[in-house]
Amino acid sequence: MLYRPLDTRRNEIRLLTLLHDEDRIKTNDIKCTLDHASLLSPPRYFALSYCWGDPTETSDIILNGLPIKVTTNLKAALLRLKKSECKVLWIDAVCINQEDAEEKSHQILQMGAIYRKAATTIAWIGEESSTSGLAFDLIENFWQRKRELLPKSIFNKKDSTTLNTLLVARLSDEGKAVSAFLILLRQPYWRRIWIIQELALSQTVDIVCGSFQVKWLKFQNTLQLLKQLYWQQVESHNGFSHLLNIQNFRQDAIDDRPIHFLDAIGRSQSSLATEKRDKLFAILQLTYNGNAFIPVPNYRQDTDDICLDITMSAISLSRSLDVIAFLGNSKDGSSEPTWVPHWLASTSRWNSQADKRRFKYLLGKAHFREKVRPYSHYRLRDSRPDLVRSHWCATEKFLFMPQRTGNILHVKGYIIDTVGTLSLTADSRPGSSILPDNKSSFRQSPYSRSFTSEKSTWSHFIKSIHRGIHPSNLLVNFPYFDSTNSEFQEMFEPLFFLFFEIGNENPHLGPRTYLEYRCFYSLWPEKAEKLKLEFPLLYSWFTANAGISFCGKTLGEWMTGSPIGRRGNAFFPRKMDHGFAAFPEIKAQRKLADTHTYTIMQQILEWNMRFMVTGRGYLGWADAKAMAGDKIALLLGCSVPVILRERQGGGWHVVGDSIVYGLMDGEGLEGVDVEGLGDIELY
Repeated sequence: MLYRPLDTRRNEIRLLTLLHDEDRIKTNDIKCTLDHASLLSPPRYFALSYCWGDPTETSDIILNGLPIKVTTNLKAALLRLKKSECKVLWIDAVCINQEDAEEKSHQILQMGAIYRKAATTIAWIGEESSTSGLAFDLIENFWQRKRELLPKSIFNKKDSTTLNTLLVARLSDEGKAVSAFLILLRQPYWRRIWIIQELALSQTVDIVCGSFQVKWLKFQNTLQLLKQLYWQQVESHNGFSHLLNIQNFRQDAIDDRPIHFLDAIGRSQSSLATEKRDKLFAILQLTYNGNAFIPVPNYRQDTDDICLDITMSAISLSRSLDVIAFLGNSKDGSSEPTWVPHWLASTSRWNSQADKRRFKYLLGKAHFREKVRPYSHYRLRDSRPDLVRSHWCATEKFLFMPQRTGNILHVKGYIIDTVGTLSLTADSRPGSSILPDNKSSFRQSPYSRSFTSEKSTWSHFIKSIHRGIHPSNLLVNFPYFDSTNSEFQEMFEPLFFLFFEIGNENPHLGPRTYLEYRCFYSLWPEKAEKLKLEFPLLYSWFTANAGISFCGKTLGEWMTGSPIGRRGNAFFPRKMDHGFAAFPEIKAQRKLADTHTYTIMQQILEWNMRFMVTGRGYLGWADAKAMAGDKIALLLGCSVPVILRERQGGGWHVVGDSIVYGLMDGEGLEGVDVEGLGDIELY
């Protein structure tokens, strides 16, 4: 019998010992023994981290006198280690009885301790290639020269301009070596889900490729230097990005920073696993609350049931429905239950700026200003800064725990609006989507309010300048409009909020300035060429969607106060700009404000949502999967409005989240009998 039961009371594991060749004749045979050891007081051993490889390509090794099949990649690793001092090894494929699901589940919970207690983890990335030597030469070269190349004072700076200036002469011949290193990062090993835990939790790591070997510290140094010096060449390389992610996990473990289970899921989704359940089981030991979602890994449990259990745990632990709004409907758009995220996705759905936004929000890491509030006077810079928040409050303050019947989730809420006109998404290509008919008949805005007139504010502005107060120190919480353009006033607040405020995530935000407002509403057509060159995504999106119509005008006209192609700015009277003429440095500040504002606007578009005009005239952003005719619902316990689609046969499908100006702070529940709200069945 090859495998004897492990004594769980002693935290037993199995260790493999490589045996020397008999009569000192070197062969390609691998002979080894398998023995039990306790993690409470283990002998010195090495842990092997490797990619199993093609399970159909196998070779024999002799284990306790019996032949067993292992993958050819594991056999190659053992032949390499046979020549080293690493004789006592922990190898998951051999030291765990892969036919015993109960033992596998128990050993998974031990793996964090197994890698922490190993003397060294050997990361076998595969056999060497013709370029491997050049890659390892680069690693050693960078290590030997790092102090010379990057003085301590600039070693950690993110700005690579100075670094490139200093090093361009020294690194001009290293292009081939950099290419060889990137080839090394394409090895299948780096995409394996289990290596994140194995490398993150190990005390020391040796990278081994064929006959080449290097310490992880040197490997990490190369990653850092390439990020600093060759960012344009490496930023789009998937392997490089994946390695930086692994290094971040390792640094979190070294610094003892807690990682939320959902955070670990989002950060590891681009990794691959042969066994679907390992997409979740492999990250449990990296997190502080993984056992709250998966108490015990169970390879016998159906994968759909695992996803459902994790979703219900997320709802219960957060006391919120946000997880179904932000991550639901993540399979193919129609697979039921649509309210359950596809946690076991084999390819990354959550590897874009759009999905990073979702995880950031769910984990409370988003930062944005409170929505714009009208004030009737200018404020000086030392005034109280605007509040910063991390969550909306559409209905969140009304706690309600949903009930589940099979795959149906029963929630409380009501349908408040209908999705009307939708824009194209930022990633739409010509021919990939059709812009809906934008001849909207809706002409009344739900945002009507009394606005401050221009007369008194302009007088106050001029008097302030005459008193010697610099215009850049005059801060305003709301724009001061030209009274002759009152028809535009009610649109300023929602548009500025949706295209700028929600993306301004600086946690140390100060009051808004006139310059922010001014450059925002000089978008069309004054800055068209600048946008085309410096912010191509922003330019292409507005070019494609400027014709969207609401309240009798197009988006392009609302943004400029005049038809596309004509100069004009309805929101800011020309004499207000003339007031800055006495301060030439304002021109430079406006240029910086332009870059700042348009960068944020482009980042919002990278969320890949659809600009939306609702049936009642609200403006907002909807999930990319939204369609005209979908419903906007307020669900108790969800901090944002949710896009739902009516299901044939009754009930609703979840489409995704939305940001609707005027519904994000509980306005939709004002005057509503919350206790009397009916059930909404989500399928």
